[in-house]
Amino acid sequence: MEEFNASDSRKELIDRVLKEAKELYTKKAFEESFDKLLEGLREEPLHPTLLDLAQQVSLALEAHGASELFEGALKSPDNPVVFDQLGSMFLAGSQHVLAQSYLKKALELLPEYTAPRHDLALSYFKTGAKEKAKELLREDPQPDFWNTYLLLRLELFEGHLKRALELIARLPQLMTDPEQKEAQQEIVEQAQKMPSRYALFKSDQPLDLQQWHFILYGGVLLHTRPVDEFNPHPQYTFLSPSYEQIASVLLELQSTLKALQFTPRKVLYPTMEKNAWLLAQVVSRLTGAELQEMDKQSVQNEDTIVVASSSEEIEVDMDLKEVSGRQMTFAFFHNWTAGAFQTPDVIGLFAQQLVFPWEGGMVDFTQEEEDGSSREKELEDWEIVQNILDFIPEDGVIKKAPKWLLTAKPLLNYTGVVRMRPEYSPISPIEGAYFL
Repeated sequence: MEEFNASDSRKELIDRVLKEAKELYTKKAFEESFDKLLEGLREEPLHPTLLDLAQQVSLALEAHGASELFEGALKSPDNPVVFDQLGSMFLAGSQHVLAQSYLKKALELLPEYTAPRHDLALSYFKTGAKEKAKELLREDPQPDFWNTYLLLRLELFEGHLKRALELIARLPQLMTDPEQKEAQQEIVEQAQKMPSRYALFKSDQPLDLQQWHFILYGGVLLHTRPVDEFNPHPQYTFLSPSYEQIASVLLELQSTLKALQFTPRKVLYPTMEKNAWLLAQVVSRLTGAELQEMDKQSVQNEDTIVVASSSEEIEVDMDLKEVSGRQMTFAFFHNWTAGAFQTPDVIGLFAQQLVFPWEGGMVDFTQEEEDGSSREKELEDWEIVQNILDFIPEDGVIKKAPKWLLTAKPLLNYTGVVRMRPEYSPISPIEGAYFL
């Protein structure tokens, strides 16, 4: 381990952290002890005693992977892989100070190591150091596919279309790993569409989250959170929508289908997913399409829309990964903070977590007890559907699809412009779109 030289003030902080962390560990308050150790590691990420205690506390928390990494940092201080993995672990938890410390250490040990360069640049970007992120990627001594793909998106976020195009042209030449060829080819196809999508919008106007979602993923995001000075982020963290709000999002879906002149013959829903089934019933009423449970044969049919309550319900379905004819996938909400194997063609809204009213998110209906008190009423399925339909106007659609949607249609994934629905990565130029 490197020689440890701390200033007096830092030494006092480390001594205090160690004392308090050990006391908490003795009391079996392991989570609190670990949090306390992180306070010290932010100041001295290579402090041997802190790392040793972090290894013990992680083991007590049954976080065996973390325990092995802290032990590795102690026993193999010249191993860049250990520090890369430590940095990635903290990056995944949005602990950017620690992530950057360990990723920088990995690069110091092995400058041509591509993985920590990618994650360090990503961490810089997420903490606002955008130029620093790009410079780090440009300095890559061994140009790498994934680092180049990250750099082209960062350039595109700032409107540097020419630079992005140059980087896109390089991607096929960097597909050198046979095991990753299929995944990388999917990325190349999607990246090649980004400049055309970007060009649909006026360069002098800032783009919103819905437009960026289209540019990056070739899909439609229906609804964003109203923003103001107190709530500047257009994504939700926890959301418990009312029946009226649910109806509003489904009306936006109806408007989008009409604008795209997409008339489904069947509305499909994933097997054993009650929330999807309930929403699909409403979509079936709105479109006049037949309702059917999804199976291997039905997903191959044209002019169908697959309805899910969450993108997780359809994320791992390989039959849906491949774009097939005139078929569309819709998820009412998508967790914008986590990566996903495939991105639905249409997403209702972004939320880290969502609880529907019939799951206990809201208590709209009560039954009166004999003593005059009230309790929550468990609704029948038909009542849930009717509660949503009550907010659907009889005189037709009241929502309007965005004006740019019509010109965007040829570049939307569901039309077959790409072979595969793209993976989702939690990176965006919109503030708050990448913070947990």
